Amino acid sequence: MKIPVNPVDIPTTVTPLQDNIVYTCIVRVFEMADKLDKNGNQYMKAELEIVEPADYRGKKLKDNYIGLPGTVMPDMDDRQRRMAMENGVRFACLLESAGVRKSNPDFDTDNVIGEQVTVTIQNEEFPKGSGRYIPRVRDYLSK
Repeated sequence: MKIPVNPVDIPTTVTPLQDNIVYTCIVRVFEMADKLDKNGNQYMKAELEIVEPADYRGKKLKDNYIGLPGTVMPDMDDRQRRMAMENGVRFACLLESAGVRKSNPDFDTDNVIGEQVTVTIQNEEFPKGSGRYIPRVRDYLSK
């Protein structure tokens, strides 16, 4: 099958994003991961679409590990209790940035889809030693 593309005109690497600026994004995907992490914990994954700055509009960012807070048990000591709750810090930061961090015992992750978040990024070399960089969410910023 012929396609109207000249193979030599197609880049073989993704242009890294600037890692010293703030990006405004829309949450397009926010879902539970299909498996547990290596410690048996559940986590979320997100896909964001950049809307600002305009030079990067439409570019996608992924956040493949957003830990959920662990269950706090009555017999836990202070350290265990703190560690369980701190597993959810990134999750709480995303909700805060999206403006949906409110008291709600029936919270639905679908409430995050379509919301605007502000992030910083880092360019990660993947695979290591390849010289190819993929932009990843470094941090979610509060509104």
